[in-house]
Amino acid sequence: MPEGKNRNMTRKLYQDNAYLFDFTAVVQKTEPTDEGVEVVLDATAFYPESGGQLYDLGNLDRHPVLNVYENDREEILHLVKDGTFTTGQTVTGQIDRIRRLDNMRKHTGQHILSQAFLREVDAKTISAHLSEVACTIELARDNFTSDDSDRVENAANDIVMKNLPVTMGWYDREQLQSMNIRKIPKRDGRLRIINIGEYDHTACGGTHCNSTGEVGLIKIVASEKIRGHIRVTFLVGLHALEDYRQKHRVTSELSARLTCHHTDLADVVRRQGEQVIALHRENAQYRNKLFELELPAIIESAEKYGDIHLVVRQADGTDVKILKDQALKITNDFAAVALMYADDKLLLAASKDSGLSAGNIIKQLADKYSLRGGGNPVLAQSGGIEPARMNEIIDTALNLIRENLAK
Repeated sequence: MPEGKNRNMTRKLYQDNAYLFDFTAVVQKTEPTDEGVEVVLDATAFYPESGGQLYDLGNLDRHPVLNVYENDREEILHLVKDGTFTTGQTVTGQIDRIRRLDNMRKHTGQHILSQAFLREVDAKTISAHLSEVACTIELARDNFTSDDSDRVENAANDIVMKNLPVTMGWYDREQLQSMNIRKIPKRDGRLRIINIGEYDHTACGGTHCNSTGEVGLIKIVASEKIRGHIRVTFLVGLHALEDYRQKHRVTSELSARLTCHHTDLADVVRRQGEQVIALHRENAQYRNKLFELELPAIIESAEKYGDIHLVVRQADGTDVKILKDQALKITNDFAAVALMYADDKLLLAASKDSGLSAGNIIKQLADKYSLRGGGNPVLAQSGGIEPARMNEIIDTALNLIRENLAK
């Protein structure tokens, strides 16, 4: 264990043995909080949240530990839900074994991936975050292809299968000059280095597996551009397995429904999507032709205010584009105002010579009923209307329109 500058600093037992799940320690101080009590020990096997790795959970003298964090005096604080602790008391700590092992696999997997990114696509790791399930690495790179992902993923899983030893050592800064360290921190004193065989050497204070084979499957599941860099999302171990299991179930069900092999699934879905789009277009054409045939009767039965016709039509199940086409057909061919509504959508169109602004009417409705929407004097719309409120809103809209047309 390296010498520390602060005599009150908590000894970090997890740094010497990540597989230490039970320990005893002496209470140094306590502090009550709104959430429980903060307990500082002379030594702990609980890992505090740091370096992107999640904190440990477990118990102190059978009282649940809710959180673990480190202050600027290098004291590790255990937030305990309840219980009474006194200075000088010897307590027993138990680490949540499943959570610790999961975090160890993620952290070791992240080291492997970061080195694979560096070797395979010359991308340095800027930061890493290890969450409950999915983990991320931000790379100093502005592009990342599927081929890049495959190369890195293959290299990382090759290291897992080689079952390389993962060891820890403390080194002086001078000793590090002859080692191929991925990144040397800017801090004084001896540094804790995690060695993955001869593959990766990284300064790190976290917990790691004893061998790469314990990590299990490493799977890159997503990448996105952020702040001019690439953020990659990956899964490790049982989380990667569960992700595969869920996707396998979905693809198997879809393949069975579409009577195709899963390797052909993307092409089949694409072709069916194109067919649906073509059918929608054909259906829209027929709807418009039918509407044109019905239009004289629609105008004949509409309310009239001078020369202006007021057309009101409900068309549930109709696409909003078709509603717009029909409303504009009415107001372009006739001196008219057209109020169209379908499902949760409301659309208003007005001829230029109607003297009415569709946008103003929709704005008044939006203000009165807290709706989303807007438009211009000729065409305006609102959406996301609750079905139970639609009749009331239509009645209000008609009253506003009639008042304007009657002026």
